[in-house]
Amino acid sequence: MRSIRSRKGSMFALISVLFLAISIIGIGFFTLIKTLGGMRELQNATESGNLNVAKFAIKAPYVELQHGLENNNFTGLVDSTGQVNLLTYNRLVGQVLLVAINAQAQGTAESREHARQLIAALQTNRDSIGSRLNEALNDGFAHQPNFDRLAGANMVRMLGKYSPTARIPEFKSAYLKKGESTNVYLDPTILPFGTSAPAQTFSIGSKDVTGFGYLSGYQPVSVPGIGTIAGVPVFPNQRPHLVSTTDFHNNKQQPMSGYELPPNSFQSAGTAKENHSQDFLRALSCSLVGALNTKFTASIPRGYLVINNPSGSWDQTSLPNPATMLNNELFAGVFVANNGAFSTNPSRIQQWADYNNSDKSGPQPPTDGLFGNPHGITSLGGNGYPAQCDYTSLDGSGAIAGCQSLENAFRQAYGANDTMPGSRNELTAVEQLRANVNGLFPQGGQIPVPSGFTGIRIFPYEQPTPLPAGSAPVISSAGTISQILTQVGNGSGSEQGILALIRQRIREIKPEATESEINSVLASRTVSMGQRLYIYMVNKQLILTEAPPPWLVPNTVPDGLPTIISSSFQTIGTSVNPPGDAGFRNVVFSEMPNPSTFGLGREEVIFTPSSGFNNLLAQIEFRSQIDPGPGGGGDGGGAGGGN
Repeated sequence: MRSIRSRKGSMFALISVLFLAISIIGIGFFTLIKTLGGMRELQNATESGNLNVAKFAIKAPYVELQHGLENNNFTGLVDSTGQVNLLTYNRLVGQVLLVAINAQAQGTAESREHARQLIAALQTNRDSIGSRLNEALNDGFAHQPNFDRLAGANMVRMLGKYSPTARIPEFKSAYLKKGESTNVYLDPTILPFGTSAPAQTFSIGSKDVTGFGYLSGYQPVSVPGIGTIAGVPVFPNQRPHLVSTTDFHNNKQQPMSGYELPPNSFQSAGTAKENHSQDFLRALSCSLVGALNTKFTASIPRGYLVINNPSGSWDQTSLPNPATMLNNELFAGVFVANNGAFSTNPSRIQQWADYNNSDKSGPQPPTDGLFGNPHGITSLGGNGYPAQCDYTSLDGSGAIAGCQSLENAFRQAYGANDTMPGSRNELTAVEQLRANVNGLFPQGGQIPVPSGFTGIRIFPYEQPTPLPAGSAPVISSAGTISQILTQVGNGSGSEQGILALIRQRIREIKPEATESEINSVLASRTVSMGQRLYIYMVNKQLILTEAPPPWLVPNTVPDGLPTIISSSFQTIGTSVNPPGDAGFRNVVFSEMPNPSTFGLGREEVIFTPSSGFNNLLAQIEFRSQIDPGPGGGGDGGGAGGGN
């Protein structure tokens, strides 16, 4: 009986022990499952928070541009809040690359130095934009709100009621996907003629829908003679996504020695307290940014071109009067008697000669139109007087002493109104030469050659340009840029080269601008002398205006070498002293210097490129001047024989 009871007791104890063991194992297994599930929840929450960090890191943290060089050059590339972030940083890279390629094409020390200054300001200076943005993006505290916002929305229920939080000390950044796409693409057709994109400019990734390649990131793009620049891969048309911790940790070092580039991927660590043990559990997640549909073309959107048409010369020279005797009585000729009496009617002199040589028994001839003493007339001409005087016999090579001795008498008889008052006018160099010639009327003399240069207006080079009586010596009118270029080209086609340079620089401002759009801008208004116009873009529209761009930096001058086209042309007989000018029947002066050597006009278009430093891309200047001719300077040739 006792033995049976003993066996029953032992069995009960064994069952109790087994039950306890099974309970402990069950509880342990349950705890393990709960912990593993909690870890999965923590990992998911950490990944959600980390993806949110990558999502917002593309826009913030950000940095402000500093006053001076940065503001002067990069203000047109910032976001809507005026900041530089990962979305806009590559726009600065694109502009600096264009400036560097421009400087390489120009080949001047000034342009190379300007490009190097911008590279330093963007990436290599200790306090560069890239360095400041890199520092801002590595600030774990700045990213914590974005992590907590999404990670905190994921309760880790299997660990307890706690939400995960970021472990700031374990926040890290890295530089992934070397050579892949930034969010800036480059149209190589906007580059200066004779240049091409440097090696490694374009990414190994897909092209933009325009067909143009994106700039590469974390890869040195070296412009010979200038320096090296690099973008940041931010992956257009992609969302932020997770990456392996192995890839992340293999790319934590700056990809280029001596450069401070912003990171594009981030590691976050999430922690949560396990409810039972009160221990903190930890999870890691790494993610890469994505630019989605935010992309840009490499450009200098605040670039501008200067159009300068210098002032003319102001003149108020008197004008030849077509009512002068030189253009009327002495143009047809005045007949002179032997005693100096004269008339435009030769028969009147002959009548008096016949009368005086007769017995004078008949009536005296009439004296109307006859000047001088009729009773001394015995012949037409004689005693040193020619039978006829005209405007050519008063001076110059055709001068006749007898006619010259009568000039005062002619003026008393026919009037001394040789000139008319002139009005004050702004003149081109050619028009000033014309005024200088007209100002010598009627005496003639050495022709002053205008010095220096003026701006350009439109007029016909080769055709005579007579003006009505009393008109100022203005033969030109304001022209558009296109008209002035065509005039200076003068049929040679040289203006097409300048037009191509202008179009190329405008396309650096607006790469998608068509030739038709650019031509419309160039023809949109005239450029008067003394005007300084600007071409730039406002609200994506190109404009040509007198108002300088608001971002213009004073005292900025082109840093390239000029390209000049010119035309030379004769002025004597066409623009100066042409037939019929000032209402004259023939010319104002019958004798002029050799038109093939004196008073030659010269017009120039001077295109001076600029690298884009301080946003200046080019200056175009128009000039008109008169070649002083053989011997240079001085008063030039003589004019004589007033009509």
